[in-house]
Amino acid sequence: MTVREHVLNIVHEFWTTQKRLKSISESYFINNKVSDSDKRRITVFSREVVKWTYRLDVWIEHVSKRPIDKIKPRLLVILEMATYELTMDDHTPSHAAINSAVDLANKRVGSFAKGFVNGILRGISRLDENTVYDGINPENKVSHWHSYQNWMVKRWVDQFGQDEVKNILTAGNKYPSLTVRINTHKISVDTFLEMCQNLEILVKPSPQSQIFFDVQKNAGKLLRHELFQTGAWSFQDRAAGMLVELLDPQENDIILDVCAAPGTKSLYIAEQMNGTGTVFSSDAMEERVTLGLNDVNRHGYKSIQWTTLDATKAKFPEADKILIDAPCTGTGVIRRRPDIKWRRTESEVSEMADIQFAILSNVCDYVKSDGIMVYGTCSLEIEENMGVVNRFLESRTDFSIDTAIPEALKVWENEIGAVETFPHRHSLDGMFGIRLKKHD
Repeated sequence: MTVREHVLNIVHEFWTTQKRLKSISESYFINNKVSDSDKRRITVFSREVVKWTYRLDVWIEHVSKRPIDKIKPRLLVILEMATYELTMDDHTPSHAAINSAVDLANKRVGSFAKGFVNGILRGISRLDENTVYDGINPENKVSHWHSYQNWMVKRWVDQFGQDEVKNILTAGNKYPSLTVRINTHKISVDTFLEMCQNLEILVKPSPQSQIFFDVQKNAGKLLRHELFQTGAWSFQDRAAGMLVELLDPQENDIILDVCAAPGTKSLYIAEQMNGTGTVFSSDAMEERVTLGLNDVNRHGYKSIQWTTLDATKAKFPEADKILIDAPCTGTGVIRRRPDIKWRRTESEVSEMADIQFAILSNVCDYVKSDGIMVYGTCSLEIEENMGVVNRFLESRTDFSIDTAIPEALKVWENEIGAVETFPHRHSLDGMFGIRLKKHD
């Protein structure tokens, strides 16, 4: 089976199910024998086709004169793949992209599709890009050019302004490097850097940290290394680690980490406490709790206790501190998960905000007096961030914003006393975090 056939299978499943693109790819590679080099090509190709769907569909619709929803899903994916190669991939000759797509359509759709595919793709190959957007209003042109749903762009224009939005959209289409966090209880930074040099793994320090490193070359070697299996490092974006540092765990603290799966933050908390105290980690989804348990076993921390709980209504032990990395729309991590562009609806923003408020309102009862809760999301949406916080503070006058932010994080502090990172400003995942203190 060719790389293009594998990509067709993955992308077609993405559009005909509600599964995550990453989950589809992982399951696919388990069930289909594919070389490591082909896995990389398939993963990148499928990500790119999903990422640029809106732009690709504009080209297809312009030439075919047929609404996209009138083209059979499998046939449409074949056209999208070839259109990507024709318009955005400098490495594939036009004739190869067209001929391969025609052959694939014949094999996977039927001989009747050959002429249709051939005609559309040859039309696209001759098309002047400037004419494609004739007749599309300027607002929708921005959405389609950068390949985002219109409602997302409209919301961000209202929130950030027209000029900044283009930077947000551009940053969301740039795939980031992987980042690792070093567990200095198991390996020193100097030893890690020396090992990377010997293995030709290129890393550079992440912002505002001595233990986070962006991996710019040969990240796979770190994933396969035996020391990774013992917990010497974890893959975690710098912005995600920021939430743990904002919590500021101390030795012997009792900490709740709700909505915690897959557990990378729980591990960082345990590392910060030198394995003392207790971290009660929970998540509403049992299969994700299993991921957390597996990671605990890899790292060997006995201070982390995992359980399956719904944070909107479950009872918890009393704690010194609570971390709520709340479920959200994920619009701050689109650069890592381009499928978020298409899996979210505008109504989900308010739906998520209601869930987040319910979580805060429930778990706040389990933090001790003078204790700290950190509320965070990986969303860019105001409703999910300060909107939820303000709603909570109005309902619970025994809590207030605490501005005791660690010095290293103050570079990301906003005027309210929260910390925020943005892909287009900081080259980090979009993350919001705020400290909330409970009073007598």
